[in-house]
Amino acid sequence: MTRSPLSAPSQRHVLGNGLRVLVDTVPREPLTAVAVHYGAGFRSEPRGRAGLAHLVEHMMFEGSERHPDRAYFAGLLASGGSATGTTHQDYTDYVHVVPAHALEDALVAEADRMRAPLFTARGFAEQLAGVEAEIAAAVHGAPLGGLPWQVLPGVLYDRWANSHDGYGASETLAGLTPDDCAGFFHDHYTPANAVVTVSGGGEPDHVAGLVARYFGDIPVRSVPAPHHVLAEPPLAEDRVAVRPAATRDGALCLGYRLPDPAADLDGYLSHLVLARLLTAPPRNAGCGFFRPFDAVDPDTLVVNLAMPADGTTAALSGFESALREVADGAYGEEEVRRTTGQLATEHVRDHHGPAARAAALGRLELLFGRAVLVDELPGRIRAVGAERVGAAAASLLTARRAVLAAVPGRAAAGPTGRPAGPPGEAEPAKTGPRPAGAAPAAVGPAPAEGHVATDPADAEERPDTERPDGEERVDGRRAAAAEHAAPDRPVARSADAATRGRSPAEACAPSGGDRACSDGPAPPHPAAARRLPRRAGLRLPGLVESGGPGEARVVAVRDSRAPVVELRLRLPTPPGTPPVRQEHLCQVVTDRWDAQCGGETAPGGRTVRTEAGTVVVDAWFPVPGPDPALLAGLLAATPTAAEWERAAPRARARVAACAGDPWWLADQAVRQRLAPGAASHAGAVTVVAVGDLDPERWVQAATGALRPPATRLPDRTEGTAPAEGLALLRLPPARQTPAVAHVVWATPEPPRGVPLAARWLAVAVVGGGQPGARLAGLRTPGAPHGFTAYAGRLPGLLGPDGGALVQVGAQLPPQDAVLGARLIRDALRRIGEAPPTGAEVDAARRYCAGQLALVQSTQRELADQVGAWVATGARAAELDGFPDALHEVAVDDVVRDCAALFAHPAYAGVLAGAAADPAEDTP
Repeated sequence: MTRSPLSAPSQRHVLGNGLRVLVDTVPREPLTAVAVHYGAGFRSEPRGRAGLAHLVEHMMFEGSERHPDRAYFAGLLASGGSATGTTHQDYTDYVHVVPAHALEDALVAEADRMRAPLFTARGFAEQLAGVEAEIAAAVHGAPLGGLPWQVLPGVLYDRWANSHDGYGASETLAGLTPDDCAGFFHDHYTPANAVVTVSGGGEPDHVAGLVARYFGDIPVRSVPAPHHVLAEPPLAEDRVAVRPAATRDGALCLGYRLPDPAADLDGYLSHLVLARLLTAPPRNAGCGFFRPFDAVDPDTLVVNLAMPADGTTAALSGFESALREVADGAYGEEEVRRTTGQLATEHVRDHHGPAARAAALGRLELLFGRAVLVDELPGRIRAVGAERVGAAAASLLTARRAVLAAVPGRAAAGPTGRPAGPPGEAEPAKTGPRPAGAAPAAVGPAPAEGHVATDPADAEERPDTERPDGEERVDGRRAAAAEHAAPDRPVARSADAATRGRSPAEACAPSGGDRACSDGPAPPHPAAARRLPRRAGLRLPGLVESGGPGEARVVAVRDSRAPVVELRLRLPTPPGTPPVRQEHLCQVVTDRWDAQCGGETAPGGRTVRTEAGTVVVDAWFPVPGPDPALLAGLLAATPTAAEWERAAPRARARVAACAGDPWWLADQAVRQRLAPGAASHAGAVTVVAVGDLDPERWVQAATGALRPPATRLPDRTEGTAPAEGLALLRLPPARQTPAVAHVVWATPEPPRGVPLAARWLAVAVVGGGQPGARLAGLRTPGAPHGFTAYAGRLPGLLGPDGGALVQVGAQLPPQDAVLGARLIRDALRRIGEAPPTGAEVDAARRYCAGQLALVQSTQRELADQVGAWVATGARAAELDGFPDALHEVAVDDVVRDCAALFAHPAYAGVLAGAAADPAEDTP
C-alpha cells in the first residue's frame, strides 16, 4: 500500500489491486460516510444498451455473497442507517452513512459487493420493473419530460456515448438480461477503476487499515478499455430541435460546450461565475447537467428560459442581450466579488457533512485525479474577476449552441406500470410537506467517469433531432417554465428502494441466486459481528428557545462546523385562506425579504414557498448571519394594497403551476372534504437559527423583533368528523399523469393521550418510511413488487394542542388505483384487529432513532429537522435526547395510538387521475 498526502487530515492510499483510497476522518465525530465511486456511467454503456449502467446500479442493492438477498441493507435501514446510489454520465457512486463505530460493517458490505454481488433472475425482474417505473414517473409522467439532461445532449452532441439517453427506453431495457449486468460489472466494477472514500468520524490510520483489510485482497482485474471516444469537434452551426410539452407554457433549453476543467480550470470557473450572474428568474443557468465538476470533457453549460408569448426569437434575443451586457462590462469587480463570495460559501456549506464530503472527494479523485479540489475550489472561485467573466460571456456570444424548444402541445402518453421511484431518488418537489415522523428522504450524490475510447462508428454519428412527440419528459413543478426545465438530479437509488415491498423476513432470506459475480473468497467477518447501535444519539448542547403554546417560537442552536447560519421561518396564514391568497402572502414575504437582504445580490441564499397553509422561508447566510431585526420588517406590518398588487401576477402563476400537479390537486381536494373537521389554523410563527452564533443573544434579539406583532392566534376549533369514502377527482387530459394515479386518505389528528414518542412510532409502524412498515407489504396486479406509499402527520395544520392532519397516500398504476385505495383503507382498519407486535415497534424504534441521529450530518439538515420539530408544537428541548424517548415508550402506548390514528377515525379520500372506475364515490 502506497501513501501520499492529500490535505489535512486526509490521506491517499493505493492498494496492491489498484484501488484508490481516500481517508478524511477525525476522531470523536458521531457519523461516518463511506463512498465508493466506479468509473462507469451512461457514457460507458455499450452501443445499443442504453440504461444498462443505471440498471446495474439498481442490481448492486440486490445483495452479495455475504449478505444475500438485500440482507445487509434491510438491516441497515431497519436500524436507522442510510445508503444511496446514483448513476451519472461518467461514474456511479454508492454512499453509506453510519454511526462511527459501525464503520467496519459498512466497509465489509461494500467490499463484499465489489467482490461478489448477486445478480439473480428474481432480483433482475424486480429491479427492471423499478427502473421502468422510475422512467414512467420521471419522464412520461411529467410535463416537460426529459428536459434537459435526457434530450438536450442528443441535439448538442454527435457521438452515441455523449448523446444517448442514459435512462434508456423500455424496449431496450426489456432485451437486457442478468448476464448483461454481470458482464458490465466485470468490465467496469474493478478495484483499479474505483475509489473508496471514508469521511467523518474515525482515527485515520485505523480507518486506512480497515479499508486495506477488507478491500485489499479483492483480485486484480485489468482497467477496462474505454468503449467510446468522447471528444468531439466544435459545432459548425447552431442546432435547433422542437418538441411538444404537456404544459400551458413552453420552455427553451440552450446547451454550450464548456472548457475542459482538467485542462482549463480557470476558464471553467469563469463560466461557473457567469452562469450565476445570468441566473435571474425566470432564467437560470448552470455548469453541467447535474452539477459542476460532475463529468469529464465534454461537459455542458445549460441555460433554461421561459417561453414568452411572442415566441423563441424574443427569448433568445433577451438572453443574448444579457450576455452582451456582461461581455461589455456591465458587472464590475464589486458585483463579481459578491457573486464569487456567494458561490465559494455555498461550496463550503454543501461539502461539510460526511456524506457530501465523501461523495465529492471520491468524485473529484475519480474524474480529475484531484480530490484536493474540494478544499481548493473556494479560493479558486474567489479569484475569478470581472475581466475573466466578461471574456467568458464574449465567447458564448460567438459560440455555436444547441437550442431545444419545448412548445405547448399534446404529448404522447407514456407507458403505464409501477409508479414513482423510491425515496432517495431525485424526487419531484411537492407543494405539500413531508409528513412528520416519516423518514427524511436521502438524496444521493452525483454521476460517474466516462472513458476515452476508440469507436470508429462514433465519428460518423449525427444526432436525431426529429424524435417522436412526447418521447421523454422530466419531473418537478415550476414557478416558471424555466425552473421546470432546470437541470435535474442524476438517476438515483436508495437502499430503501431495494428492500421496499418485502417483509423483514423476506428481505433477509437467501435467494438461492441464479447469477453470481465473484472475485474470489470473502475475507473473514470482523472479529465481532456488530449490529448498528440500539440507541443512536442526538444531542443539542448549544440550544436556546423562547415562546409558549400559541406564541411565536424562537430557537437557536450553536453549530460551528461551517461558517454559515441556517434560518428557518414558518409564518401561518389566517384560517380558511385559499391557496391563491396563501401564494399572495408568500410573494409579499419574498419581496420584503429581498428588499432587506439584498435579493439576488444577497451573500447567502433563500427559498420561499407555501406548505399546507404556512409560508416557509429556508435561508442561509455567511457568518455572522442575519440581524434578527430583519424579522420585524418582515412580519410587523400588514401587507399594503401596493404589495398585494405587485405579488398578484406571480401568485396566480404559482397556483396555476401547482394546479398542473395531480398530487397537489388531490391534497387540496381532500382538505376541502375535511372542512370543517380540519384544524382551523396552522399554529404560531416559528423561527429557527442554526450555525456559528451566540444562541442566547440571537433568541433574545429575535424575540424582541417579533414584538409588537400579534403572534398569538385563536385557539383551534374542533370540527365534525369527515365523511368516510373515496371521491374521484377526474383530471382533464392536460393534467393527467399517464403512468401514475395519486391517492390521498386523510383525517384530523385526534387529541394525543400518549407520549409524543408513541405517536411517532405509530406512524412509522404503519408507513413512516421504514422497510417493515405495514403499507410496504401491499400489492396490486400492476405493482406486484409494491408501490410507493406513506403515512404521516402534516405539521402545517397544527393548533396549540398539537392537532394535525393525518395523511396516508400512495402513487399507483392507474388501472389499479381504485383497488389500491381500497387496500390501503382496509389495511388501516385492520390495525385495530391486528395491532403492531413488539417486534414491529422495536424495529420502528431503531429506524426512527437512527434517522434522527443522521440529521446531525450537516447544519442544513439539522436546521430542517429542528424547524419541522417545533412546527409540530413540541419544544425544541424535547428533540435533544428524543431517540431515548423512542426506546423507552411502552409498546401498549404505541398500540393504543395506532388504533386511535388509523383504525378508529373516518377517513376522507381522493383519487386523482384518469381512473377506470366510473363511480364518483367508492365506499
